[in-house]
Amino acid sequence: MKLTHIPSNNNKIFKFNIFAKNFILKFYTNKKHKNLFYNEIFFYKKFLNFQDIFIPKRYLSNSFFKFGIFKFYSLQKVENLTLTDINICCKFIYLLNKNAQEYHYSAIEGCFKPIDHIKAPLNKIKNLKKKLNKNSFYYHRVLKLQKKYIQLFWNLKKNGPKFDLYKLYPKNRLIISPSDFGFHNIFRISDNLFFLDFEHSGLDDMCKLICDFYFFPANNFNSDLKNHFKENLIDQFCNIDEIRLNYEIDIFLPFYKIKWETLILNKQING
Repeated sequence: MKLTHIPSNNNKIFKFNIFAKNFILKFYTNKKHKNLFYNEIFFYKKFLNFQDIFIPKRYLSNSFFKFGIFKFYSLQKVENLTLTDINICCKFIYLLNKNAQEYHYSAIEGCFKPIDHIKAPLNKIKNLKKKLNKNSFYYHRVLKLQKKYIQLFWNLKKNGPKFDLYKLYPKNRLIISPSDFGFHNIFRISDNLFFLDFEHSGLDDMCKLICDFYFFPANNFNSDLKNHFKENLIDQFCNIDEIRLNYEIDIFLPFYKIKWETLILNKQING
C-alpha cells in the first residue's frame, strides 16, 4: 500500500489505494486547535445522510490516534461561478439547519456576541506582532493594520451601535455553520457541488459565515455574487431578525477585511 502525501495547512493528509479503490487518510495534527478532530467527526456523524451527496463518505475514525478514513473523489475546481452555484451553497447550509436540534459543538473561534466579531482581527494582529522583529518590514505593515483597526473601533464607539456589544445572541441567531466556507473547500462533481473540510464547524453566528465569505482569497469573484449569497442565505432563515443581521454585517465587514488582510500577511510571512 503506497501513501501519497497531499499538502495541507493544518493536518497530514494522504491518498492510498487498497482493493482497487482510492481512499483518503487524514491525521488531525493541528496543535493550536485540539478540537478539530471532534468537530469534524461529529459533523460527519450528524449528517450521515449527506455523505456521498454533498460531503465525503466517512468509513472510520479513531479518537485516540485522531485520524479518519474517507472515500476519495475526483473533484474539479469551480470555474465560471453562477448564481445557481451560489444557490446550491445556500441550500446546503439551510439543509444543515433543517433539523438542528441537539447539536452540541460550537464552531472553532465562533462568535456568540457582537464583541466577538470585533475582537477577532485584534487577536490576529496581536499574535502576528509577537512573531515579528520590531525593526522588520512586516512588523510595520502589521502596525498599519492595527492603526486601521483602532480607527474603526473608535468610530464605532463614537457613533454608538444600536445594540449591546456584550449581550449574548439569542439561540435563533446561531446556525450550524460549516465554517471555512469558501471555494478552496467547495468543488464541482458532475452537475453538483461538493463540500469539504468541517474541522471548524459548529454552532456560530450567521454574520461571521457571511462576512468571512466576502473575504476568502479563493472567493475572488464579483461582489454581486457575494451579495446574492448574503441575501439568499438570510432568506432561507425566516426566524432570524433580518434587519438587525444586515445592520451588523454592514458594521462588521470592515473588521473582517482587516482580519483577512492580517491572515494573508501571516501566510506571506510563513512562505
